[in-house]
Amino acid sequence: MMIQIKKPPLLLRPRLQGCLTTAAVPTRAARNLLVLTTPTRSTTIPTTISMARQSRHSVLPIIPTWTRRGRRAMAASDSVSAAAAVDVDMEILEKKNNKNNKVFKAYGDPCLDLFFNVTQRPSDYREEQQETEKEYHTKMFHYLRQQLPLAWSHDPLITLKLIFNLSHCDIDGSKCYSEALEFAAVWLHHNHPNTLLRNFGSLADSFGPLFTLLDVLYGLLVPPQDQLDHTLEELLQRENPNSHADRYAHDPTFRLLHDRGMDAFAERLKSDLEKLKQNKLELKPCDYDDDVEDDTDYDAKRGSLDTHAYHDLRVSWAIDCLLTKNPWQAHKRRSISLEESTARRLFAPESDVWWEWERLRKEVLAPLKNYSDRQHEFARWERCEVKTYLEEVKAAATIIKPDALLPYDILRHLEDGNVGEAAELQWKSMVQKLKEGGKFKNAWAVCDNSWSESSSLNWGLLVYELSEAPWNGKVMNFGLPDSRGIHFLPQLHSIQGLDNVKSKLSFLTSMGRRTDGDICIDFQMVFDAILDVAVKENLKPEQMIKKLFLFTDCAGYDWKGYDTLYETVRSMFEDKGYGNDAVPHIVFWDVGWYGSLSFDFPHRGVTVLRGDSKNLVKYFLENGGDFRHRHLMELAIGEKEYQTLAVVD
Repeated sequence: MMIQIKKPPLLLRPRLQGCLTTAAVPTRAARNLLVLTTPTRSTTIPTTISMARQSRHSVLPIIPTWTRRGRRAMAASDSVSAAAAVDVDMEILEKKNNKNNKVFKAYGDPCLDLFFNVTQRPSDYREEQQETEKEYHTKMFHYLRQQLPLAWSHDPLITLKLIFNLSHCDIDGSKCYSEALEFAAVWLHHNHPNTLLRNFGSLADSFGPLFTLLDVLYGLLVPPQDQLDHTLEELLQRENPNSHADRYAHDPTFRLLHDRGMDAFAERLKSDLEKLKQNKLELKPCDYDDDVEDDTDYDAKRGSLDTHAYHDLRVSWAIDCLLTKNPWQAHKRRSISLEESTARRLFAPESDVWWEWERLRKEVLAPLKNYSDRQHEFARWERCEVKTYLEEVKAAATIIKPDALLPYDILRHLEDGNVGEAAELQWKSMVQKLKEGGKFKNAWAVCDNSWSESSSLNWGLLVYELSEAPWNGKVMNFGLPDSRGIHFLPQLHSIQGLDNVKSKLSFLTSMGRRTDGDICIDFQMVFDAILDVAVKENLKPEQMIKKLFLFTDCAGYDWKGYDTLYETVRSMFEDKGYGNDAVPHIVFWDVGWYGSLSFDFPHRGVTVLRGDSKNLVKYFLENGGDFRHRHLMELAIGEKEYQTLAVVD
């Protein structure tokens, strides 16, 4: 059933309409004078920074001077409590570029600045409203040029890990920002060449495809900014065909790095050839033709490939680098003499290199690549580990481990007739363990109910399950649009009487769905509903909701007016006997965000988080949604692959 919410008169209470909008361009006075207010526990210290002398064409942010309260003055062994204190009292400095809305922020630690500000250009970037891709990368290059030295002087090892975090790899939390990685690697070569040399092999081993080696070596010949400023045709006309040979002959640091990369490349290729030799791979006639696509019906061999064997037989990116038909990558391959360098490491000195290379390409490389591509199609159909585990649970062949699966892995198998019951058991076990931790007993959620928001509903269901009575029997969605179609009115529902996870999720899915479009929600109605329930149930202050999660795929909110609403709601809660500090803290989580992790405190009582990763989800479950900037950065660079990196100069 649906519980009706009495909407307050429009003129009596202010309303926050959180909408996806474009921030207004600041006035000239605001652009020329930025007032920074540093919050503390007892006082407010105004700091005025003049920007009048800054060129109107500048795209660089102001770099703050780190105070004694900042991370720069803190030792690496600072406690978590000290880190939290700095997060609360950190100085937030925002400067908007005159041309667009990109904001570079200062978090009291240059490493945090580097982590949160250097992000891949979002896929939904609107060029007609903001800068083009070229302008975006150019601004990032400017920022990296001035921020990397600051971060390195603050903590070299963390800065090195953050550089490798830009890589395009399968490591959880990687940013996949190849342009920024190339620029940062070139900076490393010029400023800390031995460190780059020491860790260069990791770019091929753990932090991305071998194409990354090509990008970095080519970036030392043609700076990344020049690659942005010119087309491939223009570069072909401008470049000196002997630039690589001259650089290799006269620059010992470049020569060492080039040789290290080529050695790694040759080793991968030799390993691929050995796999072909030892495993007697089932090559087909079509594999020997690199000009004709294989139209073979994959269903004929589906299920015939062992998953573990497939990973053992997978070939490296070396073959892709040698056979790529991408114009840019092919140009980079030729510019750094990849084929010639590889040939010297594979063939005898007295052999005919051209003839040997053509024979290798036609008889070995092309067939091996086609085989790998074809087998990859088979591997897509291999049984996933999640379902394998659930089948073992169903057969009582394994003990249920509460933390074995993540919530969305469990819920997506509820409709599976084979393992649906096992998924129910796994869910109950996970919920029971999380309840014992008590991290979410005073939490509640509001779920976006667009047609694309199954993940939002999944997270909402988990929070509802972990809440204490009476909140665990009630759910709230974004609701339907009002008569003017301006904003959505949240609706409160009851899920009492639904005895299993499948029925609860089905009910959430069937709730009235909002139409696609910019998201707006009436926060006044949300707080009214919370207060009404608290009063009707005669709840004690300790039973009041402390944290309100708002799960959505919204790209952004305009929080204008929230400060006014916050003060109004605080008075309402105080009038009902819950104190002036009882307003629930909002955690706005864009779970559908495909860009780099974003984290901010835009207003008092509000945390905005965008991004999703396995480590982030685990951290969320362990800490009850209590996010901190430093914790999120440490999550991103905490995988075992980062532990092999080292600073040597």
